Amino acid sequence: MRAARAERWKNFVLSRPDLREVLEKGRRRAGRCMVVCVLRGGKGRRFGVSASRRVGSAVERNRAKRILRELMRLHRGRIADGTWIVAIARTGIFANTFEGKEIEYLSLLGKSGAIREKSAPPVKPD
Repeated sequence: MRAARAERWKNFVLSRPDLREVLEKGRRRAGRCMVVCVLRGGKGRRFGVSASRRVGSAVERNRAKRILRELMRLHRGRIADGTWIVAIARTGIFANTFEGKEIEYLSLLGKSGAIREKSAPPVKPD
């Protein structure tokens, strides 16, 4: 059980130096409820999330990060290989439905060039 969970999250979390590299060198696109930073040329697909104190209390920040992780998990099959993505929650993240957040996330990824040319079908929930 523990090994399966570790395997599932292995490619998800970026280390702090990797996160900083994506934020400094990556292509940044902003929407109303999130900012997406994309860096191409990395090894494999890697993901990271962040939420500043401006988003709200610790409970609200954790909720925002859970929402962003779920968006990334649902659409990880559409991401091009060698792409590292960091999603940063903004204060407007709770003002939108999940479908609205999903549309914005995919739009920002498309603008940054992170989506594959021939997209794989969405990954079914575990």
